[in-house]
Amino acid sequence: KPDPPERVQLSPLPGQRLRVRWEPPRSWPFPEIFALKYRVRYKRQGAARFRQAGPMEATSFILRAVRPPAQYCIQVAAQDLTDYGESSDWSLPAAGP
Repeated sequence: KPDPPERVQLSPLPGQRLRVRWEPPRSWPFPEIFALKYRVRYKRQGAARFRQAGPMEATSFILRAVRPPAQYCIQVAAQDLTDYGESSDWSLPAAGP
């Protein structure tokens, strides 16, 4: 079971989009060789449920149709690319516009 992804960051983009970036957990040996896949969950402040995207191999994701000035809570989980073992816990939440 990998540790959660680290340094989840949000950056607003033109056209009501939000870029989410993260890094593989530092404890994961050789992520360029033993690749991970990721799932992203997100919700708008005040929403009852998270929505999910993935799995994906990239360490970034574009969230489309965001509603400024709403705040979003976003977390990322990692799993071995070959589905060996369990998925990580969710990352610490990143929040932003």
